[in-house]
Amino acid sequence: MLRPMKLLLLLLVLLAAAWFAPAPVSHLENTIEISAPRDRVWAVLSDLSGARLWDPQLRDVRFVSQAKTGVGTERESRGAIVSTRERVTEWLPYNRMVLEVSHEPKVTKFEQSTIEVEPSGLSGTRVRWAIDYQVNGGYLGNLADGILFGSIHKGRLEDGLANLKRYAETGEVRN
Repeated sequence: MLRPMKLLLLLLVLLAAAWFAPAPVSHLENTIEISAPRDRVWAVLSDLSGARLWDPQLRDVRFVSQAKTGVGTERESRGAIVSTRERVTEWLPYNRMVLEVSHEPKVTKFEQSTIEVEPSGLSGTRVRWAIDYQVNGGYLGNLADGILFGSIHKGRLEDGLANLKRYAETGEVRN
């Protein structure tokens, strides 16, 4: 039988290993069909300051770079608990946008958001939004992510795409 001190030491070693071991990379994605032409959808997506009209995480977005469109553009949104900063790293007009995402406090080691646009049907557009990220805190961080952040990211994708669809199709903004 283990003595209480040895048990405590073993528990501390296991917790340290779970904290420092790298967490697996998480991938979330969602796709939506929008009954609007591709150029209209791209116009909404490429208005990087207008993301506040459809993206639930970017309610108070502002530019923090001189660039306002294309590669190198940076925007920031300060939330009550977490601030988000996004920098465009890839920009293929009417096709694809990739953003490097960071948070303060630093909850992820890395995060990348990819939005792809393609024609769908005769006059519609398909938008796929994927988020790839690795949390800080190893497997303990990954456990917290499964409970908290993963659901936040999933909600961002679902709500964001639904808001994007409504905005691109009707001009109505999210509540």
